[in-house]
Amino acid sequence: MPTDDALSSCAEPRTTKPVFVVPQPDGVDVTLDFTTPGPFGDFAFTARIPEPGCPIRERVYGAYHTDESAIFVEILQHWARVAETDDILTGLERADAVLRFLTDGLAPTTLSENYFADLLHRGLEPLAAMNFLPVDHEHSDESGENVVLSPRGTDLGWISCRRPRTTFTVPPSYLWVFVTGMMWRTYDHDGLPLSRLNTAAYETAIATFRRAIHSRSDAQLEPSATSGGENPDEKVMATAELVAELCDLLGAKLVAYLSSAADTRTVRAWADQTDPRSPTDDVVDRLRLAHQAASLLGQKDSATVIQAWFQGRNPHLDDLAPARLIREGGTTIAGTSVFAAARAFAACPESIPPDEETHG
Repeated sequence: MPTDDALSSCAEPRTTKPVFVVPQPDGVDVTLDFTTPGPFGDFAFTARIPEPGCPIRERVYGAYHTDESAIFVEILQHWARVAETDDILTGLERADAVLRFLTDGLAPTTLSENYFADLLHRGLEPLAAMNFLPVDHEHSDESGENVVLSPRGTDLGWISCRRPRTTFTVPPSYLWVFVTGMMWRTYDHDGLPLSRLNTAAYETAIATFRRAIHSRSDAQLEPSATSGGENPDEKVMATAELVAELCDLLGAKLVAYLSSAADTRTVRAWADQTDPRSPTDDVVDRLRLAHQAASLLGQKDSATVIQAWFQGRNPHLDDLAPARLIREGGTTIAGTSVFAAARAFAACPESIPPDEETHG
């Protein structure tokens, strides 16, 4: 068992089985037991949920075998959306350490009925961009009972629709528990099938996820193009200068679209250092993000290509145009994703503008 203080947590299994304790917002602890066999190797686990005035309620949460990979990816997507990069990487290290302990003497499996192939492309690799919105996902087990994964703020809620309805939540700092438990199920347990995916499939999925998170980290550490250099103490470009340079790179019409300005005259007024008018702080943040991406592309491409890139449907952004994502999502949603997409485009041997969208 790991003894490193950095790995200490009340979720740590107290036995050589993947049984974890996860605290709830109301102060009680829910125990998650991943040793639960599902029908024909389907995914399942048992939640022991304390309820006021009642004995602990045990409820099996499970899903039909084709949903196991989807559930795993949905957990990783939520983790990427709500947690800091360093916290995710620390959680993955914790999962690795605990899994090594729990699988000592067990053999990984190599045969698999299902894979992550489709989801790896559509669900994991875009995590570096975090270009998705949180939604509820419903899954059914062999008997048709529904389990819903529901993003509730930063926590991931598990809702069993079976009567009586039960629910519990998992905070981001405990999502590594599912990585550990679901991967443990893929090992050879004396011939008892607990997963229809093999160990190698999960390892590939985690490796892809880890690369995506490292890629996101690299993008966050990239020197800000709007700062004028690599010195973090250097003064940030003045708003008028920022707008003027962005108009040169993108054109006043596209800058007006990015900032939701009424017309290009407003934008040109912002670019005039003698004019007292100035955009709001959230608009300035949007324009700084656009300038950062445009400056990166400008190291290799012309203004025409840069403008086409901003207006074209982008495969790294779920086929949304970068300009649209910045305008509608702001820096909170678009910040990392747009810059990561710009880095991917700039890294291409030959930049070819994506399909164009029209912005009026």
